[in-house]
Amino acid sequence: MITKQIQKEPKVQKNINFQIIHDDYFLVQRVFNDEDKQILKNFEANYDNINKGYVLQIKFYTNLIEILTRKYQVVNQIPYFVFSALQPIQKCLNFNIENQNKQIYYDQNDIKTPENDLPQSILKQLFNYQKEGIRFGMMNKCRILIADEMGVGKTIQAICLAFAYLKNLSKKMIVICPSSLKFYWKQEINKWYRVILNGRQVSQFIQVFQASNDQIEQQTKILICSYDIIQSAINKIEKYNAFLGIADEAHYLKNPDTKRSKAIIPYLKQLKHVILLTGTPAFAKPQEMYSLVSILRPDVFTNFLDYGKRYCNPKKSNFHNGLDYSGSSNELELHYLLTRYMMIRRLKKDVLNELPDKKRKKIKVSTDSSIQSQIAQILKKVKDKTLQILMNPPPNQQFQNEPDSYFNGNHGSSQFQSLKTCYMLSGLAKQQQVLNYLEELLKSVDKVIVFAEHIQILDNIEKFANDRKKKYIRIDGSVRDEEKSIRVQSFENNKNISIAILSFGAASLGITLTSASNILFAEMHWTPAIMEQAEDRAHRIGQKNPVTCHYLIGEGTLDNMLYKKILEKQQIVGAILDGKTVNLKFDETDTPNQMNSNTINQQSHNQEQQFQQLKQQKQTNMTNNQGKTCSNKSKNQDEKKQQGGLIQQSILNYCHQNATGKNKLEKVNFLNMKEQIIPCEEIEIKEDFPVKEKNFIQKRSRKQFDKENKHIQEELYRPEKQLKNKLLSNKQQNFIIID
Repeated sequence: MITKQIQKEPKVQKNINFQIIHDDYFLVQRVFNDEDKQILKNFEANYDNINKGYVLQIKFYTNLIEILTRKYQVVNQIPYFVFSALQPIQKCLNFNIENQNKQIYYDQNDIKTPENDLPQSILKQLFNYQKEGIRFGMMNKCRILIADEMGVGKTIQAICLAFAYLKNLSKKMIVICPSSLKFYWKQEINKWYRVILNGRQVSQFIQVFQASNDQIEQQTKILICSYDIIQSAINKIEKYNAFLGIADEAHYLKNPDTKRSKAIIPYLKQLKHVILLTGTPAFAKPQEMYSLVSILRPDVFTNFLDYGKRYCNPKKSNFHNGLDYSGSSNELELHYLLTRYMMIRRLKKDVLNELPDKKRKKIKVSTDSSIQSQIAQILKKVKDKTLQILMNPPPNQQFQNEPDSYFNGNHGSSQFQSLKTCYMLSGLAKQQQVLNYLEELLKSVDKVIVFAEHIQILDNIEKFANDRKKKYIRIDGSVRDEEKSIRVQSFENNKNISIAILSFGAASLGITLTSASNILFAEMHWTPAIMEQAEDRAHRIGQKNPVTCHYLIGEGTLDNMLYKKILEKQQIVGAILDGKTVNLKFDETDTPNQMNSNTINQQSHNQEQQFQQLKQQKQTNMTNNQGKTCSNKSKNQDEKKQQGGLIQQSILNYCHQNATGKNKLEKVNFLNMKEQIIPCEEIEIKEDFPVKEKNFIQKRSRKQFDKENKHIQEELYRPEKQLKNKLLSNKQQNFIIID
């Protein structure tokens, strides 16, 4: 007897996405079939317009998956480790390191409270949000990431947490930090422990580990060492038997494949208590968070492949064999997992109500035409693939450590060197405009911080300061740590020092410069977090004035490309850390304060009078025309003229007084009638800026009119063109409207 075997049809693959968004709820996305939508509604699902998905109670997850898997091959289900991450650390932390099982035991003594375990002398000096940060750490066995925005005060929270667990220094602690911050940490621990211990000195128990061949002193209870040294002295450090570890600027460990990370990450995992500090835990990608979460919860995040598949949106790489994990996915879930038991993060705008505002100005400047031509010629020869690699670095250890040799392998070292040359030329091309801008800025403010990347740019700024006989400090990679602290204090305490010339690498973290409230970026940096770190040298606790960050974007350089990439990276970082998409926002509307010379003020006043005269003339004409028309004319025409008058008023009020009483040019918004003045989007400065014979040109697009405003264009254009002709006849004009 012959039996016919019936083959089952393969199930259709369904790419429905599931995300945990709360202990009790999950989100279902990418549901387009009406039948599937009805299934969700049967489980009491509610549609979330913001996140474009259906929200269900977590208790329905198993039943929902069971029903869907009968119909489809469902992908993107919630993996097991996600549910494990929703549970706090229990009595035993069980994990493996290099195939060896490790166990860390906890009891009730590891759960503390600020009120019971910190003296009143220190509690009185803490902000409420700092107390909450300490409480969060105590409730989670002191294995946490404090990711407060830079300038909020992470150091003091870590010091207080450590004190509560060290029991009056009866146990040992290690502080790992960048080399430039070693003496800063010694200073801060001394300062705050004197408060905690009622004046008792602890300096004799603190040792700064200077070199890998140093010996750890017997009385040392607090060992401070840099990331670079600890990797070469890890065996000696392990014998120190630290009870608690603090890793400052923990994003130094973002790449698990570096020698530094391979030495330090396993060491930190084995400590009973670990405090990670960084204001920028994910410089650009979820991939860079893995090292940090694996330190805090080695029992949950056991391998990168599971994590990467869930949160890094892996795709086939265009540059190497294998997958590219530089993407981002399930950001809502990752944010919730981080903030549930591992990470606490507060932004300055949320917790420091008295901290002055910070705004960014994007200023377009002209560049040296010959250098601009060099940049254009180089970019023509550079392959798009090489440029893409540089703008989106692959997760490759060789690239992270030695980009030159990486390109030398199969990616063209000469191409990479060409881009590095373009990067340097981008700074040189606008250097004269940077110096002009700085000179004018110093006429209205007492102190300015200037950041740059290349030595040649720093040298030119230093030469400018010497030529103008301006006192300054300079901090770059050649300055020793002890000397750096001295120079910072000089800038802060000496009113005669007006310029701080700083390199990104040496001074974008670990120093406080709140005596200045203006930061000038002579060059852009590849990484958004570095830019924000540099900004927050001034915008932090202790700042009393609004901080303005001046970004000078050179025409025909790499600046615009870097600016766009920074915005893209910041969107991903904001979604993961803060639970919402954010940009590195620029206040693209403000005109530089240095335009406030007497000549420009007078010209602005004259132009205001011209505008007012045109306004009166136009109003007179409109009145006469109304008198001649018949009384039975439609009211619509009167309404149109009134709307036209509102827009004319917007044009007339292009100049107003800012907070300091200085004149400032503004851009007109033709779509929002309620606001007569809003700032312009971009500022363009011509070669000899700010020489008064040159024009300060402010552009606006006619495309901004939408259909409902077409009826007033005729009324608007006529007086504007009359004004334009008058202004063009004036050789001293500094503001024109361009069609």
